[in-house]
Amino acid sequence: MKKNLSGDQLSSKKALKNMLKGAIAESAWQPSLAPIDEILLEAGAHNLRAEVKASAELFMADDPNLDEANAYNMAYLKWINE
Repeated sequence: MKKNLSGDQLSSKKALKNMLKGAIAESAWQPSLAPIDEILLEAGAHNLRAEVKASAELFMADDPNLDEANAYNMAYLKWINE
């Protein structure tokens, strides 16, 4: 059975659908930001945020094909294991 929706309900449904599409597109736009933020947060807990960030930038400069999240992970592991 198909439910008939009023104009306001249709408008709200369309607005919600568009909002969800926008949120999905935005999350797909920068997929590696969350892991980087988490790595930097953890590095900061060890007072290593600046060192991890600098090392990650060096890793990416040395290898332009290196994924940014992987560079930060490598840098974190380098500093945390020293």
